Amino acid sequence: MKLNVKASALAWGLFWALCGAFIPWWVILFDGPTGESILGTVFRGYDVSPRGSLAGALWGLGCGAVSGGVFAWFYNVLASRFDRGGDIRAAPDPGGRDKEPSK
Repeated sequence: MKLNVKASALAWGLFWALCGAFIPWWVILFDGPTGESILGTVFRGYDVSPRGSLAGALWGLGCGAVSGGVFAWFYNVLASRFDRGGDIRAAPDPGGRDKEPSK
């Protein structure tokens, strides 16, 4: 089974964009807009503020899309290597869908 690289990149990107936008608001809700963030040292513009949540969403979208795409691509490479005669093979389909159609 192969993963769709574009779909994986989009899904990871959207997930991390939501996380990057939601986490600052969560901290603001409980501690107020502190403006301090360890992640702000790596991701420019990211801090605990409303503006920082927008930056976190953009950074999350970009980093999530890249990491999701790389993960899916790497998975596909490894899956094709093991499927070509390596030790790991998929079990045959019990429904018979993997058989060639009769003529």
